[in-house]
Amino acid sequence: MLVDKITKKLFGTQDEREVKKMRKIVDKINAIEPQFQNYTDGELSAKTAEFKERLEKGETLDDILVEAFATVREAARRILGMRAYDVQLIGGMILHSGNIAEMKTGEGKTLMSTMPIYLNALTGKGVHVVTVNDYLAKRDRDLMSEMFEFLGLTSGVIVANIPNDARKRAYDADITYGTNNEFGFDYLRDNMVGALEEKVQRKHNFAIVDEIDSILIDEARTPLIISGAAEETTEWYNTFAEVAKRLKRSYKTEEIKDKKNTVIPDEDWEDYEVDEKSHTVTITDKGIRNVEKMLKIDNLYSPEYVELTHFLTQALKAKELFKLDRDYIINEKGEVIRMKEALMSDAISTATGALVGTSTVTTLVESSSGIAAGGRTGLTALTTALMFLASIIFAPIVTIIPNAATSPALIFVGVLMLSNVKDIDFSDITDAVPAFCTIVFMPFTYSIANGIALGLITYCILKIFTGQGEKIKALTWVVSIIFILRYAFITLG
Repeated sequence: MLVDKITKKLFGTQDEREVKKMRKIVDKINAIEPQFQNYTDGELSAKTAEFKERLEKGETLDDILVEAFATVREAARRILGMRAYDVQLIGGMILHSGNIAEMKTGEGKTLMSTMPIYLNALTGKGVHVVTVNDYLAKRDRDLMSEMFEFLGLTSGVIVANIPNDARKRAYDADITYGTNNEFGFDYLRDNMVGALEEKVQRKHNFAIVDEIDSILIDEARTPLIISGAAEETTEWYNTFAEVAKRLKRSYKTEEIKDKKNTVIPDEDWEDYEVDEKSHTVTITDKGIRNVEKMLKIDNLYSPEYVELTHFLTQALKAKELFKLDRDYIINEKGEVIRMKEALMSDAISTATGALVGTSTVTTLVESSSGIAAGGRTGLTALTTALMFLASIIFAPIVTIIPNAATSPALIFVGVLMLSNVKDIDFSDITDAVPAFCTIVFMPFTYSIANGIALGLITYCILKIFTGQGEKIKALTWVVSIIFILRYAFITLG
């Protein structure tokens, strides 16, 4: 540990070393700036064609980075009246290298991003600039399009409800601005077209993501779903609801972990298996045959019936994994009740919480947790709010109570937490060891957070070393890295 501290004092952190290298490149850009200031408009705009020719002859983007950044800096000064600072040049290099650059509001991230955008657009393969809403996408494009046109590059913007021909032209441009939702839905639609010429997107090349924490973490919680016609969908859900009622769960085979090396008699198989831990339902061969008989079709997995498997899976999940008055609330007609009021309540809570600095995700968590705990009416929310207000008054008094007096409550908390241990698959070492570490280190470190942190870190390490890294969710990665950095900072002092 001492050696690490000494090494960092002498040589700096990895980030510091990288920035030091980039400062040398910034010095080169600054050195040629007077030369570029002396160029005429025609000479400056002609640099784009020169760069493209050099790339065709074998030079790389890194080879021309210094001159390309100098070109954009001078073009921005002439067209926009803005000159990029040295720190913006460094930020542009960070984005070009595929890393994340954090900048505060007002520090000029839009101008900073133009340099890696221009550099990567020189390949002719396209650059996507991803942001959180239509307004920002259109604003940034309108602001920077004149400068890009001056340099000989085309730009387009993807917003909601534009026709397909305009959408395709925007994707064919050198630089395409748009939202994560529009890019995502276009990708999904392109995978459903009947002919290649109906696709709007071309092969992906390079993307810059604005507000990356919001897009890749917060917005990623909401899946992108393309649905068919409402009436047809409703009809199929009703059909498969009846099919699901007639299918039987295969309890005997669920208990067998190693099915590949186990001989299972045909009579033990039923129509489907349920894994409540992973929240999945798997249809068996027997179940497939029974479904085909009920629907009077030859092959459930043939291309014309492939969508039906979705309805079948959802119907079985609704039957086995979702419980009435816990996971959803419907009336005697099968209709979800008072959704407008519930959504309006959440919307008001989200807006109010955001004004006082509360994460918008908190609204969703609190709302869903309340329902899961049994809250069904506005009285639940009102009571909770009053209790929070009361806690503000009584919080100073509560702090007087010694920890020893409240310790017995932790026993009850521990019992509740251990109730989930039965769902752990201890036959899988990559799941068992992290669970064991979590359980053991909570009491040893006197901290629930420390136990969870070690469990997450151990989980990621074991999954990587056993070749199962793809099973690690993005959010798990993020949280684990945050915990590692936290403990590193604590250790280093």
